[in-house]
Amino acid sequence: MISLPYSESEIREFFEKHQHDNPADVLLSRSDLEREKLLWLLEQLKSRNRLRTKIPEWYNRFDLILPPEGNLSQSSSTLTAQHKSKWVIGDLLDLTGGSGVDLWQMSSNGQRCKLVEPNSELLAITQYNLTRLHIDVETHQGDAESYLDALSPFEGTIYLDPSRRSDDGSKTVALHRMSPDLTGMWSALLEKSKRIIVKLSPLFDLTAIQRELSNVMRIEVVAVNNEVKEVLVIAEPKFEGRVQIEAIELNPDRPWSYSSEADSRELNRTFGEYIYDPSSALVKAELSDAWAAENELSRPYPQAHVYFSDTLKENYPGRVFRITQKDKPYKLKDLPQRLSIISRYYHERPEQIRKKLKVGESETDFLFALGKNKGERVFIHAVRVV
Repeated sequence: MISLPYSESEIREFFEKHQHDNPADVLLSRSDLEREKLLWLLEQLKSRNRLRTKIPEWYNRFDLILPPEGNLSQSSSTLTAQHKSKWVIGDLLDLTGGSGVDLWQMSSNGQRCKLVEPNSELLAITQYNLTRLHIDVETHQGDAESYLDALSPFEGTIYLDPSRRSDDGSKTVALHRMSPDLTGMWSALLEKSKRIIVKLSPLFDLTAIQRELSNVMRIEVVAVNNEVKEVLVIAEPKFEGRVQIEAIELNPDRPWSYSSEADSRELNRTFGEYIYDPSSALVKAELSDAWAAENELSRPYPQAHVYFSDTLKENYPGRVFRITQKDKPYKLKDLPQRLSIISRYYHERPEQIRKKLKVGESETDFLFALGKNKGERVFIHAVRVV
């Protein structure tokens, strides 16, 4: 097993001195350090800066060897990794081990864990870190497909976070072009596990997932601070039925989740006293209309995800604004000098409107520009209340 190449105190001192500096400048200025050592410390510095909010538990652990920045860019955050742990049943097999962040959190129930990773250098780092983090895991170097082919039926959960880059290095949102090929492995995964959990990019189409993968019981659109971080797919070999789709916000200050099995119905096309701007997770999960129907919101513009009501719904999964005035474009009176501008289904972009109005940015006052056709265009000044 590898070990920390330099002392914890050296690593900490270097980071504390240069954490706000440009790495290129540090590379030129620190001629007192051997080049190999300097390059290693700089790579650790860049990785550590990425962890500050994503994986804060690792940020001050100078006894860990942080994975390369590129690997950390696809890794889960602590929050999203913790969320996955509730879906693990039985033992856990991670076929795409990577930096080990998911297994670190998903193994919290004391089950036996196995991790597979094709990159020998990354695997060595991950094994070292998991040992330091007191995670007992059996590691294997190799590709997921070969390991799965040789695997006996597994009494537990198989987890995958396939690389979003195809063989030529380009990003992909096609299930069959990822590495490993999820569609090519799917039948074997169902045959050899009790449950499958797959983490996908927010760019993946939910309809395509349901079309290309069988036995899917749940699809979760997971967001943190209104930014969709991942799409989780949960499948079981014996499951047959309707897929449950859920939108989830993990912000600890205002967490929420929402799903609905109700059939869609047409919404009223009236305005109201309050504007409702749905969260990105609700829109991605295609549940914003369902929430609106259940809570009697209207939607004047079917092409735009903007909803209205005469009553305040404080539990809304998104932002809520109280309308102060509404009129034709550029006819509003006594507007504040600072406005956040939201353009939905409107022919001008926010920066174009801002230039004409000559206003700055705001976190409380908002201008909604709505309507594509000339006769339906409106400007609405509103103040955020939720």
